[in-house]
Amino acid sequence: MLQLLVPTFFFGLVAIAWGLYKGQLTRILALSVLGVAAIATLFHVIALDPGSPARLLPVYPVIAALVPPVFPSLKGRFPRRTILVVILMIWLVLPTFAMLSQEGSSAQGPLPKRTYIMMPEYRTGLALKSIYGEGRIISDSAIVMYYSGLRPDLFKSSREIDWYRSTPDNSRLTDWLRANDVRLVVWEKSNSSELWQIFPALSDESTHQLGAVRLVPVYEDTLAKRHLIEQQGGTTLWEHLYPGTPDLIIYQLQFNQ
Repeated sequence: MLQLLVPTFFFGLVAIAWGLYKGQLTRILALSVLGVAAIATLFHVIALDPGSPARLLPVYPVIAALVPPVFPSLKGRFPRRTILVVILMIWLVLPTFAMLSQEGSSAQGPLPKRTYIMMPEYRTGLALKSIYGEGRIISDSAIVMYYSGLRPDLFKSSREIDWYRSTPDNSRLTDWLRANDVRLVVWEKSNSSELWQIFPALSDESTHQLGAVRLVPVYEDTLAKRHLIEQQGGTTLWEHLYPGTPDLIIYQLQFNQ
């Protein structure tokens, strides 16, 4: 919400500059805005206040009162007025476009960025829907869970087996998987999942034997898979060429009798 006020504040800065030379009332308003900004900055610098854009919200009504008196009058012939209006509109819109062009997530702008990084999880969710037969699934991705269309109670978090990272006991792991009827593991390398740290060896997309349980890859959506497709002339999974895109592999569990 505060980011949407950037263009308004930009106009306020211009109004302050003009207001200092326009008249007594506008000079007082301009100085009051500068005073609030200076105090907020000082408090932040000397660590009396952690700082927040919300501290500057009170200045916006003052800016609203300051802008009209110092705004240039649009006198003159029509072409001249039109040119001035266009310039002022650019003046208003330019900060907005600068804000929207920021790199990163929606936390840096009002529109989401880099939404392509969700596609591997979306595809994996659809694949899980077609692969699933019975039992429970270990997955940390809310996107995978949602697009799989499966009941939420069928999913287990990797945190329940986080102990395996420091104590890799395959017998204990097998007992836990059997007791919880786990049949599929959605291995994911991303900041939102710990599975790639608990089972780092599963990144090779190969079959693994962990004690009495066998993990067989049945679906891959990874950078390695993308390179293989590229060598064959394909163009799918292109999202993995960009940093931050998660690798996902679905493993099917087979228990030894």
